[in-house]
Amino acid sequence: MAMAELLQNMCKFPGFLMKVMQVILYLALVNQEVIIGGSELGISGYPCFNADFSLCDTLVRTGFNVICHATNHVMDKGRAGLISCAQHWREQYPQVTVLGIHDTPDTATSCGADPVIIDLPELRIAVLNYTYGTNGIALPKDMPYAVDLLNEGQVAEDLRHYRDPFLYSYSISFCKVAAS
Repeated sequence: MAMAELLQNMCKFPGFLMKVMQVILYLALVNQEVIIGGSELGISGYPCFNADFSLCDTLVRTGFNVICHATNHVMDKGRAGLISCAQHWREQYPQVTVLGIHDTPDTATSCGADPVIIDLPELRIAVLNYTYGTNGIALPKDMPYAVDLLNEGQVAEDLRHYRDPFLYSYSISFCKVAAS
């Protein structure tokens, strides 16, 4: 479809177009692949990543307001990394929505919490964030809720919370590793 035809078709649905523009103007989402556990845990690269808290500062200054942390590297620094990351976001940037990781069960949908809904002018958006796994690093035994793992039953249960029309946004972290 040519660009002119696409724009012409979009103009037939001005209400929808305005909602899309709201998302563009108010919502800046990033898939944060690396856990941000802070320098106390040691800054590290492949295969077990960890970033300094200054990355949070940079993401916020850049304009991101939704951080999707459910990735295959979320447990790279274990329990300490996940807890440190979640606490830093909550304490330093309470205005930022962080998805996919939980240091307490009260925010985890697997423990009964409602999925996050982002309210924009005249629009509500449900953003769900899951990962396929944690590269073989087990979740802490006393924190089975720590990471939103991709599970068909849990996704279906999360979606059941939404009765009104929403613009759904899913963030699923995955990678494909080529065999050598």
